[in-house]
Amino acid sequence: MRRNPDQVKDQLAKVGVSIPEPNAQPADDPAVPAPSFSKPETLAPIVLDPAPTAAPVAAPTGTPRLVRSDGVEFALSPDGNTIGRDFGCTIAWADQSSVSRRHAEIALENGAWIVKDLGSTNGTFVNGAKADTPTRLKPGDTLVLGQVTVRFEA
Repeated sequence: MRRNPDQVKDQLAKVGVSIPEPNAQPADDPAVPAPSFSKPETLAPIVLDPAPTAAPVAAPTGTPRLVRSDGVEFALSPDGNTIGRDFGCTIAWADQSSVSRRHAEIALENGAWIVKDLGSTNGTFVNGAKADTPTRLKPGDTLVLGQVTVRFEA
């Protein structure tokens, strides 16, 4: 192309492409609007990695429940609730291999909801802290059982 620019220009002209001369002034074409230069709008900053925000806590409805991260809700009975893979559990997650057969229990004791780990392999955590002893639950608490995350609502 550098050795024979005229030949390249001729070939492009055959297929309908015109190359302007380097010092040629562009012709005013009424079909092409003239560029307008104005003060740019103030733009909002783009945040690529926003800080995580707390998940909104739903208003209590009177029935205590666990809400899994996928939105599935599990009503809790004041008489006690076992959670695990075993079908005999009140809340059975048979498809969750990280949850023990009888993983944890949630019960109402002396007016407070308590979670107890039942000797699970992967542990029970409340708001990131391991629940080695019976732990009182408050509305909005996050529980992690194995790899399943739920929110306690009351």
